[in-house]
Amino acid sequence: MLTEAAQEEIRRMTTENVELQRRICTLQKKRRSINAEQFVLEGQEAYYRARLRIWTEKKLEFKRMKDQYDTKIDTLRDKLQEKQNESNARHEGMIHYFWKSRRQPETQRIWSPDKEYHDIHSKR
Repeated sequence: MLTEAAQEEIRRMTTENVELQRRICTLQKKRRSINAEQFVLEGQEAYYRARLRIWTEKKLEFKRMKDQYDTKIDTLRDKLQEKQNESNARHEGMIHYFWKSRRQPETQRIWSPDKEYHDIHSKR
């Protein structure tokens, strides 16, 4: 009876051992797949960080280009404003000249060497 109980105990322990080894193998497979997924996720994270860094660099490059074009546009606008101011001043000067020349009678206007009309009475 002792031997049968011992043999039964050995069989039970053997089956238990086999079952534990199966569970260990299953858990190791799961661990490997989890490690593989972790490597995949780490790779994806590194990829997205690199893409984010590249995107940030591109964004800064576009911002720098925009600032350069903005300064060029502002410079051109300032030059255009100066030209418009000069043109307006010339136009006002011509209007004033024609207005003044129309107010004076034809006999009182003379042509001076610096090409301006002067009033004869103003020279006295």
